[in-house]
Amino acid sequence: MKKNIKSGVLAFVFLFMISLSLYASVPSGVKSASASKKMPAKAEELYKQANDLYNAGKYTEAAEMYQKALDEVEASKKQVPVCKLSVKDKQPQAQQAQVQQEPEIPKVPVVKEYSICEQDVLYVYVWQNDDLSQEVIVRPDGRISFPLIGDCQARGLTVPQLTLEITEKLKEYIKFPQVTVSVRRLGGQRVFVLGQVKTPGIYYLAGDRSVIEALSYAGWVTNDSLSSTVIVIKDALTDHPKPFRVSVNKILEGKTKGQDMLLDAGDVVFVPKKQIADINYVVSTILDPIAKGAYTAQSLDYFF
Repeated sequence: MKKNIKSGVLAFVFLFMISLSLYASVPSGVKSASASKKMPAKAEELYKQANDLYNAGKYTEAAEMYQKALDEVEASKKQVPVCKLSVKDKQPQAQQAQVQQEPEIPKVPVVKEYSICEQDVLYVYVWQNDDLSQEVIVRPDGRISFPLIGDCQARGLTVPQLTLEITEKLKEYIKFPQVTVSVRRLGGQRVFVLGQVKTPGIYYLAGDRSVIEALSYAGWVTNDSLSSTVIVIKDALTDHPKPFRVSVNKILEGKTKGQDMLLDAGDVVFVPKKQIADINYVVSTILDPIAKGAYTAQSLDYFF
């Protein structure tokens, strides 16, 4: 009888150890202060008391104490909090990176590559053919003349495009020609853009030679400008300059009857910062420093 009780107690011990191992088997990815692999303090105390009773031969009392220890372990297992993964935690790291908003990168303005225009002075260099290397001028028809290949279209092409064009044509006469094209001097129409613009100066216009284009080259008008009355002086470098009033605002709004005024070489575009009453006085004040070759934005600012 006593032997059977002892066997029953050993069964309790076996169940206790199994329960304790399940208690300790917490998933490695879950971290909790309550989920320690150590036996609960109360269950450990009951387990020690059960061992003492068992060693003393009090198997019935030991069985009851082991049962209490087992119950304590089971009760502690129910108190272990369940770690719930959020939707964010379930997402792969790559997807989480996509969810996070990256700081907005400022867009880099696209710089348009220069297109060759009439009156541009180009230098065409052909490697190991010094007799062919020379300066060429883009004619009003937009073409250039070059030894061996004759006329070649240049206007509207970029420098790399013209380089490729000349290289392909020279292949009929030279084996593996190596050509380099560079711009020595810009042609186009030279105009003066002065007054309340961001970068006043002399600009070479080609193609669209309008007032709007000239202002664009100069960085556009400033906040202090009176763009409703821009003064354009035609034939500025002659003995008979002709001033005109142009409203940039109306041009942009499409309210003018005609098209934007086209500029010619030597014309002046002046943007004032206040209403101009005597346009002839303005013309003489502007043209005098230009004729002397010493105009400044500050000097014109003094009068206008």
